[in-house]
Amino acid sequence: MTRFAGAGDLPALRTVWDACFPGDTAFGGFFFSELYKPEQALVFQQDDRVTGMLHMLPFKRNDGADAAYIYGVGTLPEYRRRGQSAALITEAARLNDVCFLIPQEERLFGFYERFGFKTVFYTRGFHADVPANARRAGIEDIPLLDGIYRDAVDVRVERSARHWSHIIDDGGIFMWDGGYAVISDGEITEAFGAGTASEITGKPLGMANKWPVGSAYLNFMYN
Repeated sequence: MTRFAGAGDLPALRTVWDACFPGDTAFGGFFFSELYKPEQALVFQQDDRVTGMLHMLPFKRNDGADAAYIYGVGTLPEYRRRGQSAALITEAARLNDVCFLIPQEERLFGFYERFGFKTVFYTRGFHADVPANARRAGIEDIPLLDGIYRDAVDVRVERSARHWSHIIDDGGIFMWDGGYAVISDGEITEAFGAGTASEITGKPLGMANKWPVGSAYLNFMYN
């Protein structure tokens, strides 16, 4: 059965996360300490244990409409192919007026189409003319970074100071007057403000239900 997560479900959710996303254990610690809220999580319970999960992160569209970012959908390996993810997605769609998500693998686009999701967001390539006087951002620069981010991104995930700290510690941010670039694995993964440009590359990125195709571009990176 599906239900909202409870206060005592955190260890079980971490077990599901580690089983489903073995390469994201470190980020899982950040997610559950900073972003996870029981009232925004659905779990599937079978055999008196949590066997699946889905998180619904609140989001604002650039037209002011509320939406839910469906994140971290996963089922324990021994309970897969029993319709648990389907039940969780169906329940999330029932609870929220608008849902969107980013499939982890290309093959999953077809899976989510079964639930009324359509591809409406595409990848964007970032380019930044990093000035010679650019410097690495520190914790003290978070207010400036957040201001640039808010001005540049209409549809966004709100970032707390701790969230920004995680991005700074993970790969680093170079910033200059009016702009910044996030570096991850030696590549620019996000660039906004003065001296930056971007273009849509056309590769499918995200899906949504009840969201007119082309009505908005999902312009954010969830680091």
